[in-house]
Amino acid sequence: MQSTLMITSLCMLLAQCVAFQVRLSHLTTVYLSNTMETGGPPNSFDDNAVHRFVYDVESGLIYTVGDTMLHVLRVNLDPLTLAPVYQVPYPGLKLTDVAVCQEMVIVTYRQTWNVTLGGVLVYQHFDGTMRQLQNVTLRGQPARALVNRGCTVIIVTMENEPYLQRGQPVDPLGEIALLRFPRGLENPPSVIVLNFTQFDNRFNELSAKGVRWPYRRTGFSRNLEPENAVLSDDEVTVYVSLQENNAVAVVDLWHNSITALYGLGFKSWSTSRLDPSDRDGGIHIEPWPLYGMYMPGGMALASWEGRNYLLTANEGGLTDYDVIPGFVEQRRGREFNDSQLSLNVSSELRQALRNDTKLGRLMLSTVDGVDSNGRHHSFYTFGGRSFSIWSLPNMELVYDSGSILEDMLAQVRPDLFNAGMTNASHKVSQDFDSCSADTGPDTESIAVGKLEDRLLIFVGNECPGTIAVFSLSDVTQPRFETYYTQGIPKISGSSWQQMYQDQQLHAIDPESIRFYNSEESPTGFPILMVSGSVSGTLSVLRVEVTNGVTRFLPNGELVLFVMLVVAFWKMLDS
Repeated sequence: MQSTLMITSLCMLLAQCVAFQVRLSHLTTVYLSNTMETGGPPNSFDDNAVHRFVYDVESGLIYTVGDTMLHVLRVNLDPLTLAPVYQVPYPGLKLTDVAVCQEMVIVTYRQTWNVTLGGVLVYQHFDGTMRQLQNVTLRGQPARALVNRGCTVIIVTMENEPYLQRGQPVDPLGEIALLRFPRGLENPPSVIVLNFTQFDNRFNELSAKGVRWPYRRTGFSRNLEPENAVLSDDEVTVYVSLQENNAVAVVDLWHNSITALYGLGFKSWSTSRLDPSDRDGGIHIEPWPLYGMYMPGGMALASWEGRNYLLTANEGGLTDYDVIPGFVEQRRGREFNDSQLSLNVSSELRQALRNDTKLGRLMLSTVDGVDSNGRHHSFYTFGGRSFSIWSLPNMELVYDSGSILEDMLAQVRPDLFNAGMTNASHKVSQDFDSCSADTGPDTESIAVGKLEDRLLIFVGNECPGTIAVFSLSDVTQPRFETYYTQGIPKISGSSWQQMYQDQQLHAIDPESIRFYNSEESPTGFPILMVSGSVSGTLSVLRVEVTNGVTRFLPNGELVLFVMLVVAFWKMLDS
């Protein structure tokens, strides 16, 4: 018996010693403003001051865009700080993305006074000032920008949301613009605009695979809204998320064409679990006879063991057809009356839909799960509250994190569970569980990096501002490592606004996260940079990996380990 206990204890300690573990620790944060107005506080809370960013490894500069402002930051070492050195206001524009290539900076924008126009700005990199080289006007609403390593093509997704013109709704075609610069970014480009009209006659086929067409009074291709995009390593293929359409498009840069449109299907909440109510008095993560639409926001590409994968942050999102009078895309469960339900909806589900502590508060789609009589036979939530891994090139689902993001936050920081800020004057406790009836953790961004013999996956969640970390050695079984929640104090009686003014908040709404390995990082060790769209912050986190006995065990535990080994061998000798 004693030998069994000794062996068990030794094995448990050995498992702890050799386990691969990841930890994120906060290094520094800078607070930025979305305005150059004087006479007020330097920064404004919840004003989208830092929406997107990019770190230029060659120059050591960081470029951020948010609302109407471009900021340039310099990374200072010893101590590590992010120092603003330059800012440019763009009144009348909304800046949507920023990228760098060699000594060039690319910024996409939308005009706020004319929603039909946007464009791409190209600058010489900051050297005391920023010299504009190009202003390429595009007819549409740019969302994201990618640039290839040779700086010869810029890919711009054009979300082109519906709008009102003279009181009438207008729904433009969703588009992807390819700006080709064969003679360099200093010279005018040729512009090729791709759209999705070739898929208009294929909706029935695509619908069976989960592609959505929310507003049927305009053409299918006008409902498609390309947003985020990633570029393959060989720079031949672009994968584009159409979040509101629950789909991913594939662009062939060699042939300047959109070659495929993949529906992502649905996840079953009866085999997975979710907390569907903000009025249930606590955390109740349970299975329900519903479906979830993945609807990815952020995406990342990764190669592992000779295969290529697309990773998605399954945020969920609505179209902007609320500008059209009478059109409603979502409704709370209790707002579905019996006349809108098909006969095959069970009495148990009907009762749950009427109960605010069950499904009565949950936002559900009004346009999905409808039969030929216009009645709902099944119900769909917006977003998967998860991240997923899809094998390429055929977009086959190999892994979804299910309810892990909600499960683990409930264990690690239950005070932050689905706690989206509903009012800046609230305390965090007043907003506890507030996102449960909508998209839950609101999983919006994702980044990957390779360390040791593992692939690391960083998943950013908007409600309220957390980063989940997973490690992967088997692509079908990522392992949860840790939750970064230090952006919100653990014990505080202060409001969101007061914590912001005291500079206690960061990474709230991590719209953009990027991993830099030790060769790329200005610090010489792996880091994660995180924008906080709501907190108006850019933060640097250290990525620490431990993988072995001497690197993991503190001195006291190392002594205990050695004593156990000695005792074990003495027992065997006797």
